[in-house]
Amino acid sequence: MHSALFVYIVAGGFSGHPDENLFVSTPLGDYQPGQLAGVQTFIALILALIYADFRGKRALTVDEFPSVSLLAWLQFALGIGLASSASPLLAVPGLALYIAFLLLSERNPFGWLRANPCSGELSNFVGTFGLTCLTDEEGLMVYRIRDTVIIGGRVPKEFPEWRKVVKCVVDVPEAGKLFRCAFQLLPLTLVLLWGSDGP
Repeated sequence: MHSALFVYIVAGGFSGHPDENLFVSTPLGDYQPGQLAGVQTFIALILALIYADFRGKRALTVDEFPSVSLLAWLQFALGIGLASSASPLLAVPGLALYIAFLLLSERNPFGWLRANPCSGELSNFVGTFGLTCLTDEEGLMVYRIRDTVIIGGRVPKEFPEWRKVVKCVVDVPEAGKLFRCAFQLLPLTLVLLWGSDGP
């Protein structure tokens, strides 16, 4: 999402114009030159999302996945906030775009995760809780996403008490869908509120 920030800085520098009565016609409508920074940033954000989705398929290890996924939502919200700060009308399509990706992530939360279904003892142990399991070769983390327990491949090899760790993770109540959606919408809400207080 750094591309959206770069486009915002460059477009803002070249698009500023003191004449408020001047408008530039584009396929997306008529804009003042300063507002074009928002439109260009919004387009750059969409292209960055398409590229990230294409290149991000099964790209993250078990240990990388939780932190990078959260950072991606924060950067996504920042890109929408930057575009909206230059052209406030873009807050509406920005919100729609954010919600669309949120719904897609609800359908498939593991798109960027490079892990395979567990087998053998791991699969049998997690299966006793009525859950599924994913694992990799080198990971050291254990966490749960909905009905799936993610177990780093080195955990059962290096930690004799791994079953207790897994059971502890399983016993933690899973957040409901409404809470997850509200949590993921929080970055966008904060960014848009921050932008509305700006000049």
